[in-house]
Formats: sequence, structure tokens, C-alpha cells
Amino acid sequence: MAGLGGHLSQQDREILERDGSFDEVDHIGVHRTHCCFIHGCKYGVENCPVESGEIEQDYLCECCDADGIKSVEEIKAMKTLGIKKCTDCGHYYKTNEFPNPRQ
Repeated sequence: MAGLGGHLSQQDREILERDGSFDEVDHIGVHRTHCCFIHGCKYGVENCPVESGEIEQDYLCECCDADGIKSVEEIKAMKTLGIKKCTDCGHYYKTNEFPNPRQ
């Protein structure tokens, strides 16, 4: 079974739905209310729907305030420009300009 944010097989989904421990809205909502497009997934999930841009976040994350980001509107503007923050060095970069470490 996949972890938080992973894609569940139909069988795993049916098992979780049957025992009442899975709700797609809650699953997405956890990311929507805690994760950040700029700073990433609070849970370290590789395919976080907020970090990937699939859904928009509802609130600023814990790191936004420390970085001087004051509103979700600023995040939306940064997203439109393709700006992210490097988790290794802390610098901001445009996603199309980020060097590929495998090259």
C-alpha cells in the first residue's frame, strides 16, 4: 500500500473504504492545509498535490512567515512565475533554470 499522497491500488482503496479509514477529501485536505508550493510537502511525499501544483494550498506553511511571504496570493504569483525554493541551499530559483544535479 502506498504512503500518504501515494497512488493507491483499487484493492487497497476498497479495503480502506470498507473499514472507513480512507476519505479522498481528507487525504487531499491534509496537503491543501499544511503543504506549500514553494517550500514543499510537510510530510515529505514525493507526489504531493500542492507541491506539484495539482491543487492550491489554503494557507501559508510554517516556512512562509520566516521567508517573509505574507499571503497565499504571493504564493500564487510565485507559482505563476515558476519560482520554488531549493531545499538544499535555501535559494529561490525558476523551475526552468534549476540545474539538474544528474547532468
